[in-house]
Amino acid sequence: MISMVSVIHIPDKTYKLSCRILCQYLLPTQGQFHDLKQLYMSANNNATPPSNSSPDGESTDRSLLEKAGLSESDVEPPEESSKDCVVCQNGTVNWVLLPCRHTCLCDGCVRYFQRCPMCRQFVQESFALRSQKEQDKDKLKTL
Repeated sequence: MISMVSVIHIPDKTYKLSCRILCQYLLPTQGQFHDLKQLYMSANNNATPPSNSSPDGESTDRSLLEKAGLSESDVEPPEESSKDCVVCQNGTVNWVLLPCRHTCLCDGCVRYFQRCPMCRQFVQESFALRSQKEQDKDKLKTL
């Protein structure tokens, strides 16, 4: 069994910063803990918002905000991520580069980089966000 702990800031009289997740941890039953880190996505103006939001999910979010004494305008909008690779501008971003955590390359461009194209830090490891099977499945859904 694995538990996830999220530390969330909720605005109050002392700190009026917007509502946000401060940190997240995974706690497996073995007694260790893993600090989850934010990924840095490339962004542009023509990014499309995720299409998986449902009216029921939006009303649930609204009721949670009301319970915390917040309005929707108090919450920062989620960071929009680009679908375009920062190198070729055509491929869908799918690769996370470590240790910098930039998510900016498509499947076709990742093999050509030993340094991150965003920050020029040496890439020690990288991993795909989605498998080729998942990407193909999504392409079929949109057709």
